[in-house]
Amino acid sequence: MPTLGQQSVCGEAGCGRPAKSHGLCNGHNKQRLDGRPLAPLRRVLPRMTTLRERLEASVQMEATTGCWLWERSILVSGGYGQMNWQGRPSRAHRLSYEEYVGPIPGGMMVCHRCDTPACINPEHLFLGTNADNVADRDKKGRVAKGEIHYAFGRPALNRKRLPGTPRPPKKRQQPGGGTCALTTWTPWTVFKQDYSR
Repeated sequence: MPTLGQQSVCGEAGCGRPAKSHGLCNGHNKQRLDGRPLAPLRRVLPRMTTLRERLEASVQMEATTGCWLWERSILVSGGYGQMNWQGRPSRAHRLSYEEYVGPIPGGMMVCHRCDTPACINPEHLFLGTNADNVADRDKKGRVAKGEIHYAFGRPALNRKRLPGTPRPPKKRQQPGGGTCALTTWTPWTVFKQDYSR
């Protein structure tokens, strides 16, 4: 039993977190309450004071490419690493550039030489404007092109129709002011037709 001022640690082997309930930390107690077997929890970073320590503890060094791949929170849009620093969420590659190279002037972007959004290696990062970033993308052939390019899970709206492919259904004006395809009906239009007499 800990004395006053001492805090007990979790009873699960290898876990050094403070015990909160039933001799377990919050994470292991939740596993116990859910009826799951006790398993190791996700690695928790120790309290770090400098940005450099936090950045270096959150990456995996890729030997073949030299990339420092971000292992923590990844933004769904674009795959960039993210971390909270000084009370606000920030992109990890921008923080890495500021820490290892220097400040980022206003209006400048931090671009990747390696074209890996999760990479925060300062040797793979460079400053550029939006036009520089677009030119770099075009030069490397990273432009989304081709007849079947999918953006956000649906076919691109501006692609040309291949010869022999059917045209999309024509749209017509509905009495309520909206448009719908001639071949598709929504439950609302069926509902309006059946019950609004």
